[in-house]
Amino acid sequence: MASEMQDVRPSPRVGLGCARAGPGRAGPDLHVYPRPVRRAGWGAVGSVTLVVWWLTRSVEGEDDYLTAWVLSGAVLGLPGLALTWWSGSHVAKEDRRVWRLWFVGYGITVLGCAALLTLSTLDRDWARGVWLASVVLSIVAFGAGNTLIMRSRAGHRATAPDVLDLASLGVAVVAPVALAVGDTVVSADEAWFVLSWSAISVALVHGVAVAAVLVARIRPEDRELAWLGVVLGVAVLVEAAGQVEVGVSGFQVGAGPVVAWHALACGIGVGFVLHAMRRPSAGLDRLPPQGQVRRTNVVSLLVLAAVLVLVVEAVWWRDRPWVLLGATLSTAALLVLSSLRHLLVARETARLYGLVERAAAERRQLLADVLSHVDADRHRVATRLHQQAMSSYSAMASFVAALEMAPASPPAAALAVAAAQARTDLAEQVDTLRDVLTMVAPPSTDGPQRLVAPLRAYVDSLYHDGCRPDLEIAVADDVVPDWTTEVVALRIAQAAIANAHRHAECDTISVRVETQGRALVVEVEDDGLGFDPAVTTAGSGIATMRLLAGCIQGDVEVASEPGSGTRVRAVLGSDPPSARPDLRVIPGEG
Repeated sequence: MASEMQDVRPSPRVGLGCARAGPGRAGPDLHVYPRPVRRAGWGAVGSVTLVVWWLTRSVEGEDDYLTAWVLSGAVLGLPGLALTWWSGSHVAKEDRRVWRLWFVGYGITVLGCAALLTLSTLDRDWARGVWLASVVLSIVAFGAGNTLIMRSRAGHRATAPDVLDLASLGVAVVAPVALAVGDTVVSADEAWFVLSWSAISVALVHGVAVAAVLVARIRPEDRELAWLGVVLGVAVLVEAAGQVEVGVSGFQVGAGPVVAWHALACGIGVGFVLHAMRRPSAGLDRLPPQGQVRRTNVVSLLVLAAVLVLVVEAVWWRDRPWVLLGATLSTAALLVLSSLRHLLVARETARLYGLVERAAAERRQLLADVLSHVDADRHRVATRLHQQAMSSYSAMASFVAALEMAPASPPAAALAVAAAQARTDLAEQVDTLRDVLTMVAPPSTDGPQRLVAPLRAYVDSLYHDGCRPDLEIAVADDVVPDWTTEVVALRIAQAAIANAHRHAECDTISVRVETQGRALVVEVEDDGLGFDPAVTTAGSGIATMRLLAGCIQGDVEVASEPGSGTRVRAVLGSDPPSARPDLRVIPGEG
């Protein structure tokens, strides 16, 4: 459809069963028919078209024309019918119904042509009736197949807007032409022939539009067959216009060239079948829901142009009452179709963005689960390290107790045994700790992103899809905190951001992390409402930040003024570690 013409980036992924060709190597041929068969088919099309043009260049009269037209089409039409059935059995499973419907439409057309030729000698009216019935049935079969394949490449889009687009396009193209040539078509001596091909022309407008939809919807590497569909539709549409002209002239004017063009159109149909693919083309399903939103609609521009043409025709042929009536009805139909189309597209867009919101909620939940899992892992590792520290303490306590229980002048053997036991226990604890560190070590170091990513994820989890402040995070390149300091810094920053979310009503939150000597400095500042520290007592959030900072000899300062925002500054690890006890063995007094 013209409404499909938008900036759609092709997916970088290779389709099912398709491999990219390396340098100097051709990729696999995914056509149902091998390349030599396709080349031979196109060669036959060109040869047959030239022969038909030479043999039928002087054809005149209804009987001679119909005979030449049916026989020239049968030369390529009957093989094309067999190839269509074979293709329908070897294409992807999801496309087989489409090819079966095309085969049915193709077969009905062949039967109608055969009946038109054979029954004319028996009962001309009966032959014409069978032909008209075959036209109607083939239009239904081809239209169903075209609509089905267009629907299969539509992704999450609704069907109704596509139907209305096709209807609007049909009215916009057919109505002005019908008003211009309607008198000539209806009053033709061979009205049965002219009207049947007029109906075929209307159906072909639908077919060309569907092929254009597929060209726009599928990725570029899959568009070969869709472009052939456009060429085939245009070729048959030109033939239909020629057939109408031949019928109006009583099968006298241009009959020979139309027969040759008919052979060419049949040949293009054979070429279309020969290029059938074993795998389905990738449609809009390859894009996310927001990529499937209809952004442009060229059909609306065509409708506006058609309305202008209808107005000009109504003024030009104002002496023909039926032209004025037809122009009025056509304009009203276009207005109603366009209005309904815009209403349905609005509903479709809301539904597509609902899918986007649902996916965003799922991603947020997944991110929250990941962060929770990371926190749980940190807690488990900390618990394990605590257990190892307690085990080491127990081993040392056992060693000291053994010394205390030994005589005042213990023999060297007793000391050796106790020392060996303590050394063994400590060695086991060291090995276990090394294994734990190996298991929890990250695959690579991502520098400041270790702090940036969790903070951004935390802000996302707080504000969801609501109006959120701008988040500015600056982490100095030399910030490489140890595990404990990193956890405390993250928790303090998250607590400050949570306070800003609950109370500040700010437009910007700024987070800065840098080093100051041996200390790590974390500053969180917002431009929100602020408060007066002299009047407002510190809440649980500030108390939590100070408690966390105190765990690693740090401190938290909060500066704020009403209307000037709030700044939280945490200095972590500023004080030197306290002196550790010196454990020595003191010989007992004897």
